[in-house]
Amino acid sequence: MQMARQNRVAAFETATPGYGMLNLGVSYSGQTNSTPWQGYLKANNLTDRLAYAHTSFIKNAAPLMGRNVTVGGEGGVLMLRPPDGAEVA
Repeated sequence: MQMARQNRVAAFETATPGYGMLNLGVSYSGQTNSTPWQGYLKANNLTDRLAYAHTSFIKNAAPLMGRNVTVGGEGGVLMLRPPDGAEVA
């Protein structure tokens, strides 16, 4: 993602330099015993560039997040049932 510098500003605003950011993501969906699931890996700002959101009121105090990686997964609820012939208390 490439963002251009913002130097057309209103009163009480400051100009913001441009930046380039490299983000990557991959996900995989599967199914186990009829239960769907998904796993994912996301990597943001891999070049660890210092960047500011021009529209933020606190941009000078809180730049955008640096390099970060997220790993996660999600799935449906797995319902277990007793084997055939077993008594349920």
